[in-house]
Amino acid sequence: MKQHHFYICTYNARGIASQPKLAEFEAEAQRINFNIIGLSETRKSGSGRIDLPSGYTLYYAGEDNNKTNAGVGFYVPISLNKDVVSFKPISARVAQLTVRLHGSHTLRLIQVHVPHSAHNDVDYDTFLDDISALLSAERATRTIVMGDFNAKVGQQQDNEQAVGSHGLGDRNERGQKLVDFCEDHGLYVLNTFYQKKPQRRWTWQSPNGATRNEIDYVLSFHQTIATDVT
Repeated sequence: MKQHHFYICTYNARGIASQPKLAEFEAEAQRINFNIIGLSETRKSGSGRIDLPSGYTLYYAGEDNNKTNAGVGFYVPISLNKDVVSFKPISARVAQLTVRLHGSHTLRLIQVHVPHSAHNDVDYDTFLDDISALLSAERATRTIVMGDFNAKVGQQQDNEQAVGSHGLGDRNERGQKLVDFCEDHGLYVLNTFYQKKPQRRWTWQSPNGATRNEIDYVLSFHQTIATDVT
C-alpha cells in the first residue's frame, strides 16, 4: 500500500500585516519543505483569504477592532485550494482549516496562538474552551491542533497518557492545564513521543539567549499520525 506523506509546519510569524514583513516570511518559507504552514502571531486584523502573487494563499483570523497583537492563519499553495473543504476563523487565537486528502479522508488543522503568560488564567481557560468546542463540533478522519501554546509541558508524570517519555524541561502551571486538557480529550502531545537533542526541541529563546523553552506543540487524537515531529 502506498504511503502518503503530508508535511505540516507551525510557524511564529511575529507579524506579516505589512508587505515587507510578508515578503520576509515568504522568503523564509521557501526554505521549508511543507504542504501547509500554520501561522501564529500574524498581527493581522480581520479575517479572510488572500491569494498572493507568489502562488500561495493566506487564510487569516485576527482581531476585528484593529488590535494586531495576535492573529493566526494558514499559508497554503494555491494549487491546494481545490482540496480545502472549509476555513473557520474562530478568534484571533484559534482558526481551523479542513482539507481533503486522498479519497474521502480529511485532515482538520487547528492553529493556535495562546495569550502570553502575563495574561490571566481566564484568557487561557477561554482559549481551551474554544478548542474543546471545535473538537466536538464536527468530525474529520484526522485532527491536528498545533501552534504556540505558551506552556511548558515538561516531562511525563505518573501514569499520563498524553505525554510521552521525551518531554523537555520542567512543567509550569499552564503546562499542567494543557496536559489535563489533553488527558480529558484523548489528545497526545506528539512532540514528547520523539527523542531529539535539546537544540532540536526548544521553540522559544529569551532576548539575551540565556533561556530556551519548548512552548509550541502538535496535538492529535492519534499518536501514530506523524512519522516525526521536529
